[in-house]
Amino acid sequence: MIAKLDLSGVLLGWYLDTDSVEEPKVTVTKEAWQQAIDINANKYVDEKFVCEDLRTDEQKANDNDEIANRESGRQKLKDLGLTDAEVNALIGN
Repeated sequence: MIAKLDLSGVLLGWYLDTDSVEEPKVTVTKEAWQQAIDINANKYVDEKFVCEDLRTDEQKANDNDEIANRESGRQKLKDLGLTDAEVNALIGN
């Protein structure tokens, strides 16, 4: 298997050994490929695949705001008398 990477090591995709892939790339065994898949690897660092949070600080802040808003909305629905099951059905976990 061939892992196509960007210049900072971010994993862009997987290709067969028979495919023509431009640098940067790394050829790996099927076992290494499977391990990368198992951990949802998104980056190649120090000759191994890892799963890193690649979001920007702004994206992280927006995600935190969304979570806070969801929790606030969840509480408002509970205050209206909805059960946990009803709230989950409306907005999920």
